[in-house]
Amino acid sequence: MGRSGLTVGMAQEFLEPMPGFELPRDAQILRWLRQGAWVPSELATQMGLDALGLHGALEGLRAAGFVLPLHPSLGLRLESAPDRLIGDDILSRMRHPWLREVRVFARTASTNDLAMQRGLQGARGPLAIFAEAQTSGRGRFGRAWDSQPRAGIWVSVLVRAWEPVAQWHRMGSVAALALAQAVERVVPVRVRIKWPNDAWVGGRKVGGILVETGQDGELGPFAVLGVGLNVNQESFPEELRDKACSLRMACGLGVDRTALAAAFLDELGFLLPRMGRGFEGVLEGLRNRSVLLGGAVRLETGGGSVSGVAEDLDGEGRLLVRMPDGEVRICSAGEVSTQAFGLRVCG
Repeated sequence: MGRSGLTVGMAQEFLEPMPGFELPRDAQILRWLRQGAWVPSELATQMGLDALGLHGALEGLRAAGFVLPLHPSLGLRLESAPDRLIGDDILSRMRHPWLREVRVFARTASTNDLAMQRGLQGARGPLAIFAEAQTSGRGRFGRAWDSQPRAGIWVSVLVRAWEPVAQWHRMGSVAALALAQAVERVVPVRVRIKWPNDAWVGGRKVGGILVETGQDGELGPFAVLGVGLNVNQESFPEELRDKACSLRMACGLGVDRTALAAAFLDELGFLLPRMGRGFEGVLEGLRNRSVLLGGAVRLETGGGSVSGVAEDLDGEGRLLVRMPDGEVRICSAGEVSTQAFGLRVCG
């Protein structure tokens, strides 16, 4: 599916990798193998390795679960990859790798906590931290997030400033659109967005975004974009069954999580530079996918409640709610209830 008003152009329109960045060796091998069969000697030349070095690299990939049969005349072939997230595999499947580092943990309390720690310790980024399971995953307002092992994508991306800090409040909107476009690239579903940054499929929530910021003394401010996406779950706890679903439940098919992870990082790298110039295109994509616009809503904020019709998004991505007396309220955050689907949805 298209980008709803945003057109992919030259590579410089993406976030660029840091100077001197080079794909890790295993990511390079996997990237080349996905382009077709290779004769080992030719692959070794491309990699700048001797035969022994290439053999060791390939054996390491096989030990990780990659099936790499060797045909005597056709060369080496990537037959299958393991059903788990691997950092180098994610990098190898990105169209435009821009992250300095991609790491995957088998289990952690929270990927956002890990990314925040890295930022406070002076990590330059950009980097992405995935976990196959979280024991204390959280969403907005500190709510717990159900993170079933190897069923979803739980990732936090640390980035440093390249746009004025005054525009960082747009980051959640950008990430929401990136997530929607990534899912639509990989899975045959239509993704809608419930303001400010939840992803919905078929009237139920499949993903959410949490943006947190920090600062270290030497490098200054940074942001952590946390994303939780339900991918291959087949059921949810009873208290979530009417509110949440997974992509597998929505389309009836198992989903390649590595392809989805790579697609999200690609889309994010394309859209983050549009937090400044080009943000109107992001807003257009959000409007086209909005769950709320045109419907009656009730918004709970720190200063009370607002009830009316969700009319539009303003130039900063804030929700414009028309009150019964005709006044238009500008809402920057809150917990939303809507009558559109006959149930309560939390932002």
